[in-house]
Amino acid sequence: TKKSVQLLSLCFGFGSWIAIAGLWLEIPVLIQRLPEKWTLASDMNMVIQLANVGPVLYFFLRKYKLCDETIASHALLFVGLVSCLLLITCWDKTLVVFGRERSVVLFAATFGLALLDCTSSLTFLPFMARFETKYLTPFLIGEGLSGFIPTLFALLQGVEQNECENAMNSESNLRFSAKFFFSSLLLTLIISWISLVLLQSLPDCRHETRRQTPQDVDNKNTIGNRKYKYLLSVIGFSCFSTFGVMPSIQPFSALPFGNSCLHFVVIFSALCFPFGCFLAMIYQKRKSVCFVNYLTLFAHLIAVYIIITAILSPNPPLIQFPTFGSIFTTICWIFFTTIVSYVKTIITLIISDSKGNEGLFWIGFQTQFGSLFGALFMFLIINHSNVF
Repeated sequence: TKKSVQLLSLCFGFGSWIAIAGLWLEIPVLIQRLPEKWTLASDMNMVIQLANVGPVLYFFLRKYKLCDETIASHALLFVGLVSCLLLITCWDKTLVVFGRERSVVLFAATFGLALLDCTSSLTFLPFMARFETKYLTPFLIGEGLSGFIPTLFALLQGVEQNECENAMNSESNLRFSAKFFFSSLLLTLIISWISLVLLQSLPDCRHETRRQTPQDVDNKNTIGNRKYKYLLSVIGFSCFSTFGVMPSIQPFSALPFGNSCLHFVVIFSALCFPFGCFLAMIYQKRKSVCFVNYLTLFAHLIAVYIIITAILSPNPPLIQFPTFGSIFTTICWIFFTTIVSYVKTIITLIISDSKGNEGLFWIGFQTQFGSLFGALFMFLIINHSNVF
């Protein structure tokens, strides 16, 4: 195993979820500054999911051999860099749309970063399939670490102390502005793009490419078609909840306990994605579908509790004990995110061993469209019903 290739694989993964794991960290600050307030998370999540036009377009380009994963990855990283520059220069500019003030510039930049996020699942993973499987786990850890550099900036930035019912438009408690934070997203993407170029060009990297096609994989790593489809469905369902449903309700579940609770829920959730991937690297119970089932069930029982607290907001369970309620809510988000990340990584490794490039493409497909349907469902519930 080449340490340099492992490091580059990890750094390349940084560009995968920059909107989901990076931009999302700034929501506690953006809610205080922009006209959408509490509905901002739902609106941004919907914008992110609309960017699934990218995977659809790439699907047809790939089908007709007009574009491969390498060219697409370079194009996506370019779009991400432009979006970051837009955020840095004018993130807080608003326009009146259909009689309501809207954060149009933020949504446009979010769409550009989300285009990178959504389509990278179909391009970055298949690109990594050309390397030995042992380099896939560092990439998945890097994918989870997409928000690592922004997380450090978010922790240094601090949190506004306004409670949810008295949110004020002030950044006086912050150590630096949102503009400086968005610069960390730009830095993350630059690191990712440089890593992609080096993975393509360095001799050490070229020597670590697979010597076999997916059809030549040993029988011991082969999974049946039924099991393959089932594992893909678990991926789709987990992404429906993790990236579709749950991000939209973070403010509703956490803000009743104060803005600091939301701040730490967002940050620790971001850190738990790479932690779950790391656990999968050191504890690979790959062949046990039963184990995957138990973990998925347990994670979604926790999700049910979180959803209940969001529905009952601003008077959720434990509101009479704000300190304990804040800690318990944060712990629930940590366990949910870590377990789902672990399960997703284990399934990805199983399918990579058995199906190679094609399997990783369909994992990306399930990831994106599971997320899309979840976000669309929550957008309709939050904006067109009285549930929240």
